[in-house]
Amino acid sequence: MTKQRIFIQSNIIGTVPARYPEKCDYERSDDTLLEDPSFPKLFFIENLYNADPTNWWLPNFTGFEAMVRSAGLKIINRPHPHVIVAEPDTYFGKVVLPKLVFPRYGKKRGAIFPGPQEYDLSLWQELIRRSKEADR
Repeated sequence: MTKQRIFIQSNIIGTVPARYPEKCDYERSDDTLLEDPSFPKLFFIENLYNADPTNWWLPNFTGFEAMVRSAGLKIINRPHPHVIVAEPDTYFGKVVLPKLVFPRYGKKRGAIFPGPQEYDLSLWQELIRRSKEADR
């Protein structure tokens, strides 16, 4: 959830493909399209991926964009294949809830919830700079 701009990072599977034939409503006759490497896909990871127990799903290049758009976000920039800069397509205001409840999750013999997160501050500063340049 975001009111303004958001940076979304995900590992992706595969390379940057050509565009796939988009339709508003896919039919059973389009099933061969599902095998096309450019068609949006999301891969479920049953075990560990990159020794990280929080990696449950990995999208392909077009699948990452499709998930972001389906969440109601407009893609502003893609400074790296694994990073999308987006903002709400339409802002409907805020909703205040008296209580938010998040379930615990994890994998067998893995971390409960994501655990400590690390990030490279200089990378985020560079992404912010690129995003501002894209707005000009």
